[in-house]
This record gives sequence, C-alpha cells and structure tokens, in this order.
Amino acid sequence: MRVSVVIPTRNRADRLANAIAGVAAQGHPDVELIVVDDGSSPHEAARNAALVQSLPGARHLVLQPTDPRGSGPAQARNAGIAAASGALVAFCDDDDRWVAADFLATAVAAFAADERLDLLFANQQAMSGGATRYTAWQPRLDALLDARGAADGATTPVSRAECLVSAGDFAHMNTCVFRQSLLAATGGFDAGLRYCEDLDLFVRAVDRARAVACLRRTVAVHHVPDRSRRDNASTRIDAHTRHATLDRIARQLVEHCRTAEALDYSRRLGADACRTLARDAAARARGDEALSWARRAGDWRPTLRWTIYTQLLRWRRLVAPRSAAS
Repeated sequence: MRVSVVIPTRNRADRLANAIAGVAAQGHPDVELIVVDDGSSPHEAARNAALVQSLPGARHLVLQPTDPRGSGPAQARNAGIAAASGALVAFCDDDDRWVAADFLATAVAAFAADERLDLLFANQQAMSGGATRYTAWQPRLDALLDARGAADGATTPVSRAECLVSAGDFAHMNTCVFRQSLLAATGGFDAGLRYCEDLDLFVRAVDRARAVACLRRTVAVHHVPDRSRRDNASTRIDAHTRHATLDRIARQLVEHCRTAEALDYSRRLGADACRTLARDAAARARGDEALSWARRAGDWRPTLRWTIYTQLLRWRRLVAPRSAAS
C-alpha cells in the first residue's frame, strides 16, 4: 500500500534535508515523497529542487505560485494532497523529523488489518532550543488509555471522545496518517486559515472517520517555533489574532461537524478562546470589548453563564471608572 508523504517548505532547505532524512529512513517499501515549495527564494528553491532530484524512488516537487508571504501551510498541504497517488497520506513539517523508522510500516499494517480505519496517529516529542520541552503530546489521552489498560507501543482503537478529550488538544500532523478517501471527504485543509488549520482538519477528520487508532509510540520530534522569530506561520500573528482565529474555527466546526463529540469539542474550544480574549481585553482596560467576548464565551457554553456573569460584574467595576476618566 503506497503512502504519500507531504512536506511543505519555504526558505528552509537545511531543515528540509533533515525532515527528508527521516522519511528516507522509513522501512516501508512504497513511499511517495511530495515536497511543496511554497514560494521560496530562487536560491532556496534551487537547493530544494536539487535535494528532491537526488532522491531515489517516487518523488515530486510541487511549486506554489510566488507570494511575498507564501500561500500558507493549508494551501501548500492541499497542493501536496492533490499530487498524491497513495491510498494513504501522511504529513511532516520541514522543521521536524520522524524518528521511528518503522512508523509507516506499522501504520500500513494497521490500515490493511481494518478496512474501516480512516485515521491513525501517534505521539511526538516537543523540543525547544535543543532541550526537551515535553515528551507526551496528548497527556490527557494517554491517561485515558492507561486507565483502560492500552499497552504502550501498541496500536489501539480510540473513540471520538478520546480523540477530542481536551479543547485545543489534537494530534499533530507529523504523526497522522489518513486514508486519501477521508481527506477527500473533509475537503482538505481550510485554505483561508494560516493558523491552526491542522486543528481544524483533525476535528473534521475525526468527525467523519469510520474508525481511528492511536499508535502509542513516539514517532516524531517537533521543534516548537521560537516566538521571537517570524519564519513560521504560527509566529507571524499576535496572541489576540490567534485566539480570535480559534473562535472563528470553532464557529465553522459547529456548522460542518455532525457528531456530538466534535460539536462538544468545538463549543469548548470557542468558549476557552473567548474567555481568554475577554481577560486580555479587561487587562487592557477595554471594557466594552471585554464584555463582548465574555458574553460570547457564555453563548458557547451555557453551563458557564453564571461564572461569566460574575466576571462581567467584576470587569465592569474595574474598567468603568477608567473608561469614564478617558
């Protein structure tokens, strides 16, 4: 069974080489590598092309239209999906690396054993500044699986509720393997998103998947973006925009998802984002904005309305005098 591996990249040829090395080390015999160059400079684009051309086997370089900012991770990944010929599709970011050489072989075996399996994901380790930041990507899921006796190192079925146990928590794309048919059913990544497009896709995929499995192993190393740099999609936007985007994603998910688990996750996601925005606005003495976000948080989760109401009163007392003075 062929696995198409999509790696989007932009002006990071050295990091791309490291990511490709992790793919090249895979023991599965039928891997198609698709590198999507999202508007790299001429020098970096030439390096990317030379790197891809030097590889054996099925490999493709997809060039995205030139844009000063790049087309973004969602559109780049969608271009890779469109070029994929495999029945399965996996993703790896250009600044990360797979560290388990049997990751794809194990995934293929799981898909071959269960024709209803549409999505498999695993664990990854997070690194920052050369040091380990954390070793468990989804600790609450791990706790649930431990409680029901799921063995470490094994591939185990997981429910939608387990996949979506914590708002904002989701399996990183580096560890996900999808049936191509599931990606087609979801419509791929939302091209209008430049932040958390992977969260959005994961929730929609879990919502539609017939069956999902978790490989309880660390298969990848993820390098957490340095917030002081601006060479990553998630570091180009400020905190307010990030949380406002999560609120927008939650609203879109509620419109498109159909299962109770995905809808509940979306509401929790929206409520958490709006409460954070309300607190931030209150801290900056923006009373009307704080009240607006707080009310929206209450709309997301009616069970929290009393808590939100008391916060509204506190914020009104705190910010009203300053607003009057201005």
